[in-house]
Amino acid sequence: MAQVMIPTPLRTYTRGQKAVTVSGATVDDALSALTAAYPDLKRHLFNDEGKLRNFVNVYLGEEDVRYLRQGATTIRETDTLSIVPSIAGGAIEVLEADKVLDCRGLLCPLPVVRIAEGIRTIEVGQMLELLTTDKGSKADITAWGRQTGQEVLDVREEGKEFHFFVRRTK
Repeated sequence: MAQVMIPTPLRTYTRGQKAVTVSGATVDDALSALTAAYPDLKRHLFNDEGKLRNFVNVYLGEEDVRYLRQGATTIRETDTLSIVPSIAGGAIEVLEADKVLDCRGLLCPLPVVRIAEGIRTIEVGQMLELLTTDKGSKADITAWGRQTGQEVLDVREEGKEFHFFVRRTK
């Protein structure tokens, strides 16, 4: 059985374990076994389409699997996989929203209207994640945050989707 090394920010979802032993013939098999054993980990590793998130890197030994055969890369029982979130600003941060608003498929001004409504449904200090496919949302949500004083913590682009993480400040 292969071993998967879990980074510190994700250990909350593996009951504190820094390494998990999983079975599987490929990287995809191993990650499926990992997320089957720890379902809360899945949304941090994969997007809604089941693809590895852009900011998550998986290494087989010293090799990034994206440059091998990706998820189809064969693994042996003695192999070690390492999950490494991208490093931004010198720190690894996994953002976990208290509420998620799905506005995919909606066009301007609806994502702004929905986040303005949604932010009022969470407590001050809590975080909201907005999912949208509207390209204009990147500028619109950032401007909305500045105008309203809400804190836009991060904007992540994953394929054709945008993920906004906003903390309610007032």
